[in-house]
Amino acid sequence: MVFTKFLTIVLIAILGGSIVYETISPTGFIYNYMHPETPPKPHKKKPPIIIPPPVTYWYADNYYEASFITAENDSFLQSRLWTRNNVNLRYKGNFVNNATTKWVTDLGSQYNTAINQPIVADIDQDGIVEILSVVDGVVAQHDWVYCFYGNNGSIKWISPDIPYLHPRRLTAYDIDQDGYIEILATAYSGTRNGIHVLNHNGTIRWENETEAMYSVACYDINDDGKIEILVNGESKFYCFSYDGGLEWSVPIPSSSVILVGDVNNDNMPEIVTNSYTTSPSRVYILDGNGGVLLNVSIPFANVVTPSMYDVNNDGLLEILFYSRLSATTNNVGLLSPNGTTLWTFTTNLQIDAHQTAMYDVNNDGEVEILIGCGELAGTATLFCLNSTGGLVWQYGPLSNLQFEPSVLVADINNDGSLEILIGVRNGYIHELKGDGSVLWIYRAGTFIMYNICMADIDGDDITEIIVNTMDGSYFRLACLTGV
Repeated sequence: MVFTKFLTIVLIAILGGSIVYETISPTGFIYNYMHPETPPKPHKKKPPIIIPPPVTYWYADNYYEASFITAENDSFLQSRLWTRNNVNLRYKGNFVNNATTKWVTDLGSQYNTAINQPIVADIDQDGIVEILSVVDGVVAQHDWVYCFYGNNGSIKWISPDIPYLHPRRLTAYDIDQDGYIEILATAYSGTRNGIHVLNHNGTIRWENETEAMYSVACYDINDDGKIEILVNGESKFYCFSYDGGLEWSVPIPSSSVILVGDVNNDNMPEIVTNSYTTSPSRVYILDGNGGVLLNVSIPFANVVTPSMYDVNNDGLLEILFYSRLSATTNNVGLLSPNGTTLWTFTTNLQIDAHQTAMYDVNNDGEVEILIGCGELAGTATLFCLNSTGGLVWQYGPLSNLQFEPSVLVADINNDGSLEILIGVRNGYIHELKGDGSVLWIYRAGTFIMYNICMADIDGDDITEIIVNTMDGSYFRLACLTGV
């Protein structure tokens, strides 16, 4: 396959043609590589680099960390973000009037709940899309990665039991660039805490059980052509090679989030992470070799940096931060790459935002920021802020509800405008317009724990919604289609 594509490229180049070669970046952005009209002269010491075939397996907003996907090809999106900015500009839904359940998989009462946003990917390149999820057993200290067939929800394989898998930290990526997808999970306690990397069939590939670990990002951070594995640890921030070797580490205590992108517009990717439990908390920017570029304090505990975006159109990536389950005043803010706090916003509610979204959702030419709040019953609220931290609108508070803020931005009803999906802990999914008004509400189960995603999981060119939910005490994986 590789030889055939390479031969095609060489023949077309000899004939004076050109190729637009599309591949997908670590966050699903599609890039065009234009080969020159005449091939370059061969280099004896360094042969030409052959770009491998595109791996069109993934839909990035199904990945907790890598959640911004688009088919657009503009200068900003080529900055290649790895971030939890849950925006999908690639797929369009058919959820015009409401949703309906397409299929449901019940695992039974021996399981508690799924503890991550489902991942959708053709992990073994067999042409059938799979769904990956971490499932928590009723008996403490028992967790598994489950792989389901996307077309009907049946179980394809179950990983070995790995105690204390971390909520919301499952990631999948082709780390060795062989066309097959590896699954990366972290454990935060017990004798097997650390990172566990699985093959596409669910077997263990390699593990590092040095200490408790949390988020994972997969990225060629040092521009060597190989994918590195970036991991938050309890005492250090780690960079592993794709085969598990330690490349470097930095002593950052209790970091929990990883963002990657060209933060300062120097044409090199940087890493943004946090020190979660210290007070004041800290935000760090690292270079690709682990050097500390920025170490700035934030004046409250439990800072989380969920996403970043060029909010003010200055060519730099601003960093969104909030105080998790701690402060309620000035508890959302925007940080510049030089460490200056540009603004803060007061929600008067505690926040535990598993997903955020930063994009122009109402087509006014400015970036909006969507963040959900409400850990206590009756406080579930979605805030929409403008680029300077002002309130555009809010949805809620929703009476008697807690709000696990699952936020997804996409053209959900295929009308040419972006809509917003949110999942609420009582099992309902709400679709909103970009102005915050309600389009429809659908109950997917009795409980939605974390995040939701959209993908065409059965190849019928109709986009579905995938959600981990519960029905009473039973774990359910639900697939919804539009009506």
